[in-house]
Amino acid sequence: MEQIPASWLETNKNFVALTKAEDTARLQYRRMADSSYQSIGEVGKALASTDKLLEMRDKLGELRQRIEAGTLDFVAAELGVLAEEADKLPRVDSVSYDIGKAKDAVIGDDSQEPKVPDTELAVTQIDTALQVINAEITWHQSLDPDIAAAVVAVETSMRDTLGIRSQTRMTREQALFVASCSSHHEDVSLNF
Repeated sequence: MEQIPASWLETNKNFVALTKAEDTARLQYRRMADSSYQSIGEVGKALASTDKLLEMRDKLGELRQRIEAGTLDFVAAELGVLAEEADKLPRVDSVSYDIGKAKDAVIGDDSQEPKVPDTELAVTQIDTALQVINAEITWHQSLDPDIAAAVVAVETSMRDTLGIRSQTRMTREQALFVASCSSHHEDVSLNF
């Protein structure tokens, strides 16, 4: 005990207060950064998906025609692929569900042997999905193109800074940076 300086209790108390203030400030910064990116990120990603929505609308329209014509070869498989693609698109959550139900209707009812496709239900589900897609496309196209491009540009620029914690994957450059040694060898004696 004789080796502990007399000022240690006061120094430790100050250190604990500074550490707590630093942790609080870091937490507040992270919350603000996450919330500032979240809204612009959602809108930016939605606007960037316009081409995919247009492509999906065309594919669904084609599949709808094939179902109505009774040409069901490979339709269920194509609907399955479209359902997976729709699941990745922002702001159109119900589309994947509707396409999945259409796929199930094309495959047929398990209680009947042999399975009989319910083409009427499949067309109804596709129409429901198309309504959602068309509403989203209309919203995208109603925006001023310059504003939409600016929102996408802002989201892209924020993605690797304020939005970094919201990303599902790191870029190669980020992964290499994180994997490198970032130790800061400091005196931690005040922590004890």
